[in-house]
Amino acid sequence: MSTPSLYEMLTFSFSGELPLEQVSERDQLIFP
Repeated sequence: MSTPSLYEMLTFSFSGELPLEQVSERDQLIFP
C-alpha cells in the first residue's frame, strides 16, 4: 500500500502537489 498507484501519481502531478523531479523519479521506478 506504500507504493502510489499510477492514478495517484497522475492526480498529484496534475494538481501540482508534487514537484516534477519527484514525479519523474517515481516514473523511473515504475517504468525503468
